Amino acid sequence: MRVLELVLGVVVLDSDIDKQFAQLEASGVSTKDISRCQLFGKLLEDKLYIHHAIQDSIEVNDAEIRSYVDQQLEGFASQIGSMDKLIEYYNKSSEQDLRDEMYELNKNGQMASKMQQKVVEEIEVTPEEVRQFFNKIPKKERPLFGTELR
Repeated sequence: MRVLELVLGVVVLDSDIDKQFAQLEASGVSTKDISRCQLFGKLLEDKLYIHHAIQDSIEVNDAEIRSYVDQQLEGFASQIGSMDKLIEYYNKSSEQDLRDEMYELNKNGQMASKMQQKVVEEIEVTPEEVRQFFNKIPKKERPLFGTELR
């Protein structure tokens, strides 16, 4: 992580991992099978995508993101009971602080997604490459398919 920080200015804090866990749980996602290491890797990957998205001048629609944040917060507040309880749950001093953080999280997520899409949009995978990949998986680790699939 130290090299990435020096070269790209990419930093993933322990509190970033905690925030991501809290957001996943608030969204109703089970986090019991997600390790801190896995979440760290995902956050680091997203930050690298965001870094490249900024360099490539990838833009996101602010109005869309704000609308999505409004929907998220309404849903979260109804699940937890009230906006005040939600603010307390996220340990924020005001609704605006929570909105600002949710906006940044969603903006960064959308930028990372757009950059990832740009990276993979021109990749073509042939049936032979799929076969080679599948055949490299040890037989005992391969998924089982029903007889109707080939």
